[in-house]
Amino acid sequence: MISTLSEEKHPSLSTSDRNRLLLVIKARWLLIGMLLIYGILTSGSYFVAYISSAKGYSPSIFTEALRIMVYPGLIVFMLAAYNAIYHISWHRLPQLWSKNVKSLIFAQLAADIPIVLFLIHFTGGINSWFWTLFLVLNLELTYLLTTNWQIIAIGGLTGAGYSILAVLEHYGVLEAYELPFLTPVLHSSTYLVLMLLWVNLISGFSCIISIFLHRSEHKELKERIVKDSLTGLYNRRYFSYRLNSEIQRSQRYGNVISLILFDLDNFKDYNDKYGHNQGDALLRWVADVFKLNIRRSDKEPSYEIDIACRYGGEEFAIILPETARISGVRSVESLKKELELQKNGAIALADRVRKTIAATRTSTKAKMTISAGIASYPADGRTEKELVEAADKALYKAKESGKNKIVVTESKLQATGT
Repeated sequence: MISTLSEEKHPSLSTSDRNRLLLVIKARWLLIGMLLIYGILTSGSYFVAYISSAKGYSPSIFTEALRIMVYPGLIVFMLAAYNAIYHISWHRLPQLWSKNVKSLIFAQLAADIPIVLFLIHFTGGINSWFWTLFLVLNLELTYLLTTNWQIIAIGGLTGAGYSILAVLEHYGVLEAYELPFLTPVLHSSTYLVLMLLWVNLISGFSCIISIFLHRSEHKELKERIVKDSLTGLYNRRYFSYRLNSEIQRSQRYGNVISLILFDLDNFKDYNDKYGHNQGDALLRWVADVFKLNIRRSDKEPSYEIDIACRYGGEEFAIILPETARISGVRSVESLKKELELQKNGAIALADRVRKTIAATRTSTKAKMTISAGIASYPADGRTEKELVEAADKALYKAKESGKNKIVVTESKLQATGT
């Protein structure tokens, strides 16, 4: 349903923005089609009802049917015309959209509100059930607007517009465009108050739903940016960002951090033998093992202390921050003790992961193992590149020495002052 547009056609818009805006335009075509079908069915129903009530055919039937349908028909035609302009300009005038997208979005919503109000007025006013179109309009807000206050403002305008229209009709400022077969009692003050209360409540709740969906969409989008879609672990991009952040934090506060790189042994052979689906299932299970073994804070709001990432393919990484503090000038022996404590924690975590994987049969009844290399800041590297290279060398040694092993980088530590 969503057409894919090239980056060159709409360079200033993200893929999600392009798809979202085009989806609203296309969804409006479905709404227009629904209104046309409903109009045809309504005309036929009124025609039959007139014949039944008049007990026979009368030439005035066509005149009355035309009176009933002409204004709603014109409104639907206007809606179709401006939606066609939007749709055509989207494809033919991409630069117009790229430079004025926010203005065009607000113009779109500004046109929708009076169109719905006109349709309500010419289909019975306070008695019209076309007020439900405001729900559709409010749901558009979730896709078109970027901030909560914009959603609340437009939602408030829809409720205010309907309230003003109903009050003007009730007090005769605007002549109510009555439809046949409706009870005049429905124009009473009590009915007016109840209807206004209901419509504004619905409008308010739909705005709340829109805000909730808006937040959910942003949360999901944020997770897609930093999470690996297969395993649910953080991705390589987030790993690089977070490792750099932890190194900078350690430089300021004197913390020791460790990095563990893991690699599934003989994963390529497993993938070739059992297929990619089983390979993906294995990677997801290994990711769950990491999630169960990393440290978490139990205090609210809870968060993960250790950062488990999918480094690439069958490789994984865990960053272990928030450990021993190096304050003042320390001797080599003192720093070695702190690093030893930190590395012991990293070794314990890596060993739990290794033993769990080695002791568990996969869904294919195969036995898998994992190797790990451990490096620590500042002893084994003071930058992301140095730390990753140190852990990678240790991992290589673990693989070369028979696999299913953990190798710790041999630190060459010098006295450090902060």
